[in-house]
Order: sequence, then C-alpha cells, then structure tokens
Amino acid sequence: MRKFLKHIHLWLSLPAGIFIAVMCLTGAVLVFQQEIQRAVSPGFYFTDRYREVKEPLPLDALVCAAAEELSGEGRKISSVTVYSNPESTVAVGVSGQKGVYMTIDPYTGEITGKGAPAGRFFASVRSLHRWLMLTGTGRTVGRTIMGISSIMFSIILISGIFIAVPRAWRNVGQWKQALSVRRGKTSSVWWFTSHRAFGWCCAVFLLLMSLTGPMWSFSWYRNGVAAIFGIENMNGGKHGNGKGTPRTPVAGQPQNTASAEYVFDGIDPGIWMKVIAGIKGLEPEAVSVSLKKETATVVTAHHHARASDTYRFDPDGNITDVQKYEDLPASRKLMGYAFLLHAGLWGGWIVKLLYFIACIGGAYLVISGYCLYVRRIKKMPQAVSTTRETPDRVTEGKRPNSRHRE
Repeated sequence: MRKFLKHIHLWLSLPAGIFIAVMCLTGAVLVFQQEIQRAVSPGFYFTDRYREVKEPLPLDALVCAAAEELSGEGRKISSVTVYSNPESTVAVGVSGQKGVYMTIDPYTGEITGKGAPAGRFFASVRSLHRWLMLTGTGRTVGRTIMGISSIMFSIILISGIFIAVPRAWRNVGQWKQALSVRRGKTSSVWWFTSHRAFGWCCAVFLLLMSLTGPMWSFSWYRNGVAAIFGIENMNGGKHGNGKGTPRTPVAGQPQNTASAEYVFDGIDPGIWMKVIAGIKGLEPEAVSVSLKKETATVVTAHHHARASDTYRFDPDGNITDVQKYEDLPASRKLMGYAFLLHAGLWGGWIVKLLYFIACIGGAYLVISGYCLYVRRIKKMPQAVSTTRETPDRVTEGKRPNSRHRE
C-alpha cells in the first residue's frame, strides 16, 4: 500500500507541481491583501478628521460630491457603503465595476482616493490564482486547470501524510526524526528531510485550501460537498421576502421625482438617508451598511466576514423586507463558509499568518519535490552502469585464480 501511495504521490506531483506552486505563491499574496492595501494607502480607508468634527456630513451631500467628481468620466454611482467606525471613509461603487471605486471623507466631503490601492496588481494576482490570467473562453480552461490541480493537490497531500507516518507510529523517537531537518553528505538528505518536515507542518492548512478551492471551479464538486453535509438545492433562487418566497413588485408604485442632480443610475440619496435611519433603529450593532438601488446589505458585529443581513426598501425609503443571515438556507451559506476556510478568515491575523506560512511552505514542497526527482533521475544511469559492470569485474577477479590453478 505504501509503495502504491508513493507512485500516486510522485506521478500526480510531476504534472501538477507548477500549477500548485502558482496557487500557493499567489495565495500567499492574497492572504494579506486588505492589510497590504491599507498599509500602502491608509488615507483611502481612514480619516483623522473625526477628532476635529463631531458629526459627519449628510449622505446626500457626500453622494453629490462624488457625482461631481464622476460627472466628467461618464460613470454612475451604483452603491454607497457607510461604516459605524468614525475613522472610516465612505466607499462609493460605480456601475459596471466591482468593488470600491472611490472613497470620501465623511466630515469634509473631500475625495480621499479613486481606485483601490494596488487594485490592478491584486486583480492580476487573483486572475493568475483562479484562471492563469487567461481571458475570454480561455478563462474556463484556466479555471478547469486550476481546479483539477487543486484536487490533485489534495490527493498528493493525503498520500504524502500516509507515506510520512512512521511505521512505528507510537515511537516518539521516530516522530522526532520525521519532523527534523538534517544535513547529510549529499543535498538529497536536506531536500528529503525538509520536504517531509515542512509537509507535516503545512499539511492541515494546505488541505483546507485545496479541498475548498475546486468549489469555485466545478459545480459537480460544489454539489458533492453540499450532499456530504446534507445540503440540498445548491442552485436555489435569490433573496426572498424573509419567508423564502420571491417578493413580487407592486404595480404602479410611485417613482421618486427628485431633481436630476441627486438621481444617479435610478438612485435617490435622500431615500438612502431614510433607509439608514430605519436600519439603525433595527440594527444598533451594524458595522457597515451598503446601499444599492433597492437593497441594503448590513454587516453586524456578530456576523463573520462573509455574513450579512439584506434589507429591501421601496422608492419612498420604507423598509419592506428583512432577510436575516440566520434565516438563510444552508445552501446559501455554504460558499461563505468555504471562503472563510479557503482564505483563512476564521481566526484573525494569527490564522492568516499561518495560512501565509503554509502557502510559502506549499511552494517549497513543489521545489524540493522536483529536486528530489531530478537527483533520482541522475542516479538511475549510474545504477544501470554499475549493474552492467559488475559481471565483468567478477570475471576479471577470477581470471588470475583460474590461471594460477592451471
């Protein structure tokens, strides 16, 4: 069995190793994306004006300032996110683009940044991580390659664990030997012992990443994971009205007739102010409120990083529906939990640091594995030549004796 697992471990590692190294190195960068962006441009995310000004400006004034900045670019405001933290800036999203496009100082209305810091860099890293930076129809090919490589990585890790377990697994001395890195007469000793030791140290975190990764590549894998946990209807519909049924729009609803300068992409910031006031009464622990045309996404202090409540409101700003995260079906929560495990968002900066180390260790496992294989290939001709020379040497050694006897 151990010999069979060694073959599996080797022959899966050879073709998938390059892609595994790419996944690990790009993953190491993405683990601390938020921290890096905030360190590069703290003014984009935070302001110190709250020490001088006690109350922020009205939201409609902030949105108007953002609209004036965007008027020459032909862009429309699609969302605004406000935070309970007085140090945070207000984030603005625009139509046709994901994420935060610009931020505003809530106390002065000043534009504090446009375009997420190092946004293009991290977008490229994420593209390389997910689909090898391929575009168009090639993106599907890249996603498939990375998904298969992730599955192969899981098998490689599991087989490596079984191979590395000492035969006398109850012997503490053998475990110490398995976890130690040694130098020998040749570099093979270092490569082998470090490969085994680092594999043990990183295996758990690498498995969490490799087992969850294919959920973004293959629907059959995602459905299979859901079936394991007894979750049905992974292709369920969108948010309902709190009872699990779609909300039907009421015919003839009055449309807001605010002046054009306050209406952007069908949105009235005055209505947003009314919605925020209503949400604050219902969610006193709200950490952030992200407002769109008809919905508001609310993150509270007791939510994890991928959880939020959804509020729906009518054109007059009256809240008509509340969808609590706790009431969502398990099928709607699965991908959120998968992302927590995949990105290391479940244990604070300590877990993020462990994930970062594991990603670097995963890349090192690929390098050390290839080095061991290369040295093995180099030794094969020597072994063959030694085998061929052995009979001649034996014969040559016997000739003098035979002549002496004669």
